[in-house]
Amino acid sequence: MSTAASPLCPTYPLGECFDLMDRALWERVRLDYDCERDTNLADAVHRTRQRLRAVRKQR
Repeated sequence: MSTAASPLCPTYPLGECFDLMDRALWERVRLDYDCERDTNLADAVHRTRQRLRAVRKQR
């Protein structure tokens, strides 16, 4: 576990900060981080979001 303080929770170590987050928020942060590191994943996520928006507009 990291002992460095997190910018999101300056009084808690980074690992403990994630334990305090809502699961959906933690998953979003992780997905954004993974997309920054992997351009193929970022493209796939972008295309999926576009398809979901198109389907919602059709309803």
